[in-house]
Amino acid sequence: MRHGDRDTADWQEIRVDLASLQQLTETLSAEVSYHLRPSVSQLFDQYQGGACFGARSPSADLHAVRRKYVDCLADTVDRLASYVNESSRLVDAASEILSRYQGTDALASMSLDQLRQAFTTANVDDQRGG
Repeated sequence: MRHGDRDTADWQEIRVDLASLQQLTETLSAEVSYHLRPSVSQLFDQYQGGACFGARSPSADLHAVRRKYVDCLADTVDRLASYVNESSRLVDAASEILSRYQGTDALASMSLDQLRQAFTTANVDDQRGG
């Protein structure tokens, strides 16, 4: 056997519970849309004002603390924005996985005649340019 070839006896069946995957995708999407984004948006609104202390103080130490606080706010906003973006990408990935498994299951359950018809339709669509 060549490198990379697998003995078919080693293969295991993969079973995917589409209902659970659908529920996971919907739950992730709802969490991002209805909880994470609004909460982060509220934080952005609060942090937008920057440091609301010490602007008129003559203390150099207080101004140093104020600058550090503003830097921390900016870092926090960047991290929150990244977290929202990555969470959205996770939802997109879960949706894509669900879609592909649904499509695979649909193809697997088709009869030979239905598959022929699907390929014929796809070929006609390709020849028409769309």
